[in-house]
Amino acid sequence: KDVEDTWNTVLPKYGETYEEPTLTIYSGYVQSGCGAADSGVGPFYCTLDHNIYLDLSFYDTLISRFGAKQGDFSMAYVIAHEAGHHVQTLLGVTEQLNNVRTRVSRGTMSQTEFNQYSIRYELQADYLAGVVARFMHERGYLEPGDLEEAMSAASAVGDDSIQRRAQGYVDPDTFNHGTSAQRQTWFRKGFDAGDLSEWDTFDAAI
Repeated sequence: KDVEDTWNTVLPKYGETYEEPTLTIYSGYVQSGCGAADSGVGPFYCTLDHNIYLDLSFYDTLISRFGAKQGDFSMAYVIAHEAGHHVQTLLGVTEQLNNVRTRVSRGTMSQTEFNQYSIRYELQADYLAGVVARFMHERGYLEPGDLEEAMSAASAVGDDSIQRRAQGYVDPDTFNHGTSAQRQTWFRKGFDAGDLSEWDTFDAAI
């Protein structure tokens, strides 16, 4: 609800209407508009049915496997990030990314090159999650330690952190979400701005 309140307040300032997505809570397996998925996929947003899919077991994974701090705001960050993809879809960013993606299938762009666009897309969703956190902060909802929990979660799901934990080394050419430091930086940028004024990750130095 805090996510919805944020974007119902922010987007009209930019002449945009926020169409609320659906949140589907599932356990183990789900059939989405984008196909079947299981809990191994992690939380995801489907652009075809404007639905955020969340297996609550991911909270345990986030803490025990990825090393994020315990706390409700770790998961709040995750949900706000997926809702960020919905905002990107409403504002046409997702369509632009998909147009770039076709160049990979046509052989005019390598997967490594496309990954750079994917990283900027994901960092933008982190920025949007930061805007939600700022909205909640201004309304007095945040408790001491909440921001630290979100920053910890952002760090835990950085490509470098995940790869180092899983395989003992990192391969930057395969990154598609951004490093821990990048994810924390862009979440913080969104929090500090509280609006879309600095959300353009595609033209910014990351």
